[in-house]
Amino acid sequence: MPLADPNARARSGLLLASYFDLRTAEGPLHAQSVADVGRKFLAGQPIPPYQEIAPSILRHMIMIDDPDVPRISDPRQLAGARRTAEWDALCVQLEWWPKLAPEARLRIAQVLLKLGFWRTIAVQCAEPNSQVGPPPVALQLRRIRHVAETKLAGRDNVIFAPESHPDLVRLATGEENEVSARIPAALNLLMHHARSPERPEEQIQRWSTLARSLVESAPSSSLSPILLSAYWRGLSFISFRGGAHAETAAMLDEAEWAADRAVEEADPDRRLLACENRYLVVLTRARAAAAAGMFDAAERFHRSLVRQDPLSAQAHVLLGEFLMVRERFHEAVPAFATAARLGAPYSGYARNQAIRCAALLKTHRKPAAS
Repeated sequence: MPLADPNARARSGLLLASYFDLRTAEGPLHAQSVADVGRKFLAGQPIPPYQEIAPSILRHMIMIDDPDVPRISDPRQLAGARRTAEWDALCVQLEWWPKLAPEARLRIAQVLLKLGFWRTIAVQCAEPNSQVGPPPVALQLRRIRHVAETKLAGRDNVIFAPESHPDLVRLATGEENEVSARIPAALNLLMHHARSPERPEEQIQRWSTLARSLVESAPSSSLSPILLSAYWRGLSFISFRGGAHAETAAMLDEAEWAADRAVEEADPDRRLLACENRYLVVLTRARAAAAAGMFDAAERFHRSLVRQDPLSAQAHVLLGEFLMVRERFHEAVPAFATAARLGAPYSGYARNQAIRCAALLKTHRKPAAS
């Protein structure tokens, strides 16, 4: 049921509590994944490779929405009495950082990345700390530092930090690396060049060819459904940018099929990872369908996002924006109002859009028939 009052207090502090305790397994998928990372960290298990990284301003927006959440810019600033076991373990290991093995430092950096503590990462992973240890570990630490520095600069819409380009090239081309690491690296390089203003055809061709050859030559056992889904989604970007909408849709059919299979086959420990991936595939489908003028399909995908992640403010904002463009203001108002109530980082924007749509609704009403 939509939350119709855009002026109601946002629920950011409640729905995004995991960003302040590493434990609360409620809220939208991205908040649930933070709690999952906290559980795995405390248990000494591998940190799951979630794809979504928090917007640069998320923590700040949560604090604006809810005056009761702690005002902290580093996890160690949280008072001891308020720390969960997961949070305390993170703080203890941060204090031990100089004495820790590179692999342990990487686990800490992965948790900090998921929590959105950009400045803490930039300090902890500064040179020479990110140059030690086995090459794969040092590479990941550098990439995390580059992401944090990009976020500190407020640059959310980049595939990867430019400083990571040499590392990604080495990762994608190094035959000693696992195919599960080489394929995403090649896809990131492909999308980086496809999105650049220059769109260098030689580089786009190079990385798309490598990604294809890696998938075609890899043993099927090494290609998880999530990896295959990401492969088709990344590859579809070339045809999308070229305006080949039918080809784009065909590739995204493959991506969605693999994403659905990942959800169906996932054990409880990896189901959230699969659900996040499916959400990202459907989000891509919604944008691609709208760009192709397939508005019925685009609406279907947008409403699917809301069903998949009903507590996601982003899903409701995107639905509202789609309906607003279609001048269906009476439906856009509750979508934006719901997003405003669900909270950060969309609270203020969604509230303003709900009010704007309500005003537009009045001016677009047709006079009653006499």
